[in-house]
Amino acid sequence: FKDDDGTVLDTQTILKGKDAVAPKMLDKYVGSNYYEFQGWDIPYTNVSSNLTVTAVYKKSVVEYILGDLNNNITIETNDAIYLLYHVMLGENKYPVNQPTDYNGDGKVDTNDAIYLLYHVMLGNDKYPLKG
Repeated sequence: FKDDDGTVLDTQTILKGKDAVAPKMLDKYVGSNYYEFQGWDIPYTNVSSNLTVTAVYKKSVVEYILGDLNNNITIETNDAIYLLYHVMLGENKYPVNQPTDYNGDGKVDTNDAIYLLYHVMLGNDKYPLKG
């Protein structure tokens, strides 16, 4: 599985006739452009030979909201939990598509998830998101 920019997302060995399992994908941001994930360019079921499956996106006029990692137009506790999963389990399982160094310390770690949670609980005045 590859992203549309050629980045390898996952490589799998599948028994002939079995289905591959697609990696979890989210919409993404490239510069100020927002792209909605549409699916995959070819089927990956009943695999009978080597194949490369590429992500397909549609450019959207929607702008992203900094901190809204699950793209539901609300910054909430679930976004902080998602960022924790991203930090602990990695980009392949929990991809993020926006800057996530919310506390501005130059690295993305659990402190950013805690900062995002404080932002949700205590507001932007006390915990503004940097990014």
